[in-house]
Order: sequence, then structure tokens, then C-alpha cells
Amino acid sequence: MTATEIPAASPTTAAPVSPIQTVRLGIDGMHCASCVARVEHELERTPGVVDATVNLMSQEATASYLPKTTDVAGLEDAARRAGYTPKRPRLTKTRSSARTAIASASTGR
Repeated sequence: MTATEIPAASPTTAAPVSPIQTVRLGIDGMHCASCVARVEHELERTPGVVDATVNLMSQEATASYLPKTTDVAGLEDAARRAGYTPKRPRLTKTRSSARTAIASASTGR
């Protein structure tokens, strides 16, 4: 490489990787699809939440979030803003946002 050549950027030299954590929260008081939509909406509008899904049958919300931006207390607050009572959370997994971005790019999502 000469002094005028600039190496091409690669995905491995991009921004530092932030872990994404996934947690399951029990949600008390949901009775219908509208309840589910309300909780999902509040979770998804919480800064740092990457993904949120709510299951009416299991009375649980699963949220993936960036721990540097929000925490479990923030997710519990979102459930309360929606008008429901959160139960004790369970951390399900941590994954690298770089792996997630690569996986999403390869599947087109």
C-alpha cells in the first residue's frame, strides 16, 4: 500500500459493538388484543428498545433493548404507562448488535 491508498472500511472496523439484552416481563391485567397493542406500543416507544412483543395467552412481554440506553425499570415503567402491572422480569439472552445487524442484513429484515 502506498501513502496515497486508503484502506476500504470493513464491518469489523465500524462502530463498537453494543450488547442487546432480551428480557421477559409478566404483565398483569391484559384481557384482549387491544391490551396487547397498548403494551407493545409503550414498550416500542421507550428509547433503547429494539424489539418488543406481547403474548396475551402467557401474559408476558418480551423486549430486546440496549442496556446503555434503558433498563428493566424503564420497561416496567412502559407497562405501567400502558395501564398494566409488570411482574418480575427474566433476562433471557444477550446478543451482539453487530451480529444482529449482520443477520438482519443477510435475511433482508
